[in-house]
Amino acid sequence: MQEIYSVREGSFLENSKLSIKIALSITWLWASRTPTNSVVEITGMGKKNVIDWYDFFRVVCSRAIADTPESFQFGQTGAV
Repeated sequence: MQEIYSVREGSFLENSKLSIKIALSITWLWASRTPTNSVVEITGMGKKNVIDWYDFFRVVCSRAIADTPESFQFGQTGAV
């Protein structure tokens, strides 16, 4: 029997009501530093929702860095 996997389960998309297409699009657009006004036009989402998602992404990344700072290197090795 073939197992079924979900991209939502266990991820930040687990409780999202967005379609996978829109969720992945806004994630990519955020990572690409696309301005919120452009994301509204591209996705058709409301500006408040886009801003809320951008804020959420910042929180997720900040927590990941705070929880495991040894996993993140900024700049070159040995550089101050």
